[in-house]
Parts: sequence; C-alpha cells; structure tokens
Amino acid sequence: MEARPPLFPLFLDLRDKSCLVVGGAGEAPQKVAALLMAGARVTIVARELDDGLFSLVREEKVEWRREDWSPDHLQGVWLVVSASTDPELNRRLDEETRRRRLPLNVVDAPQYGWAVWPALVDRDPVRVAISSGGSSPALAAYLRRRVEATIPEGIGGLARWLAAKRPGVAGQLAGLKERGRFWRRLFDEGLAERYLAGGGEGAEKALDEAVYRLREGRE
Repeated sequence: MEARPPLFPLFLDLRDKSCLVVGGAGEAPQKVAALLMAGARVTIVARELDDGLFSLVREEKVEWRREDWSPDHLQGVWLVVSASTDPELNRRLDEETRRRRLPLNVVDAPQYGWAVWPALVDRDPVRVAISSGGSSPALAAYLRRRVEATIPEGIGGLARWLAAKRPGVAGQLAGLKERGRFWRRLFDEGLAERYLAGGGEGAEKALDEAVYRLREGRE
C-alpha cells in the first residue's frame, strides 16, 4: 500500500462560521468549547447531551437539535466534528461530507473524514498545533506537554506588542526581505528575552535603538 502523504497544517478563521458537532457526550464538550473560543456558531445534533453542554444550551451559546443526524444538517456548514462512537453513523458522515467537500473530524477514528484535530499549546494569540497524523493522540498529547513547558506564559503578550509595533517599522523599510532581516536581527539580539524579563520596557528600548540605527543608515 502506498504511504499517505503528510497532512497539510492549516489554521482556520471560524468567526461567525456555522460548525456542526454530532454527538453530545465523550469529547463533545471539549470540541464545542474550542469551537466557541474560535468564534464559531455551533449546532449540536444529538438525542442526549452531556451535563457540561446543558448550560451552553440554556445560555443560548449553542443550538441543540434533539434528533438523529441526517444529511440535511450539513446545509450551510463549514466544519463537521463527530464525537459519536457509532461506526455506521461515522461512515455515513464520512461519505456525505466528502461528497460535499466538507472537512470532517471524527474523534479517535482517523479512518473517517479528512481533518485531524491537533493537540494544542495555547498562548493566545500564539498557538502551536501538534499532530501525530492520527496515529496516536496520546503521543500528540505527550508532545504538547513537552512543547508547552518550553513556551513562556508571556509569549502572547509579546505577540500583541509586536503587532502594535510592526506598522511603524514597516513604513521605514522598503520590502519584505528588509523587514524580515530587521526583525530577525532584533530577535537574535534578545528581543523576546528582554520583553519577557521586563514587561516590555527592555524590548521597547531595544526597538528604539534599532529604529534609530535604521534612520541613521547603520542597519
């Protein structure tokens, strides 16, 4: 059998996008929570719900359709997640979503669908996704813990600080290569470490010095 090519890593903007979760138990609460965090509009199709999902229904944060899944539920949907352990249901989901070219993730059953849910290190807005290609969720979770331990909590703050500073620097540099070189040099000189150690004050000083050198033509 020919080996499958590696999966293509991709992040999606799901703000205000309709996402369907089939099944209301098992991993469903975690999947729903992650989709809501991404700004998605979530519909759950299930006869019964896990206790953790009832509060979301009461608060009208998700829509609950207390019925069996049918292909009609795929209308207008961008992403489908199945938390069901019913192989026949998952087979039908796989068939119908492929026909419609919709990404489907089936919990702990990589033979269905063509979207793999990664293990995630979250330092909002910095996010690191880790996948074992569906071969071992436990391995992906292990790697997530190892990677998470190496990424400081303050890295999200650094990302937001950089987002605010980039436009000012971009206006003084001609092209992508020049901007990339400028920022790489700053990071090589310890920009991240200064920010994390000083809450932004040290990084601000380093950036000001680099911009001054740039203006003086010494970069």
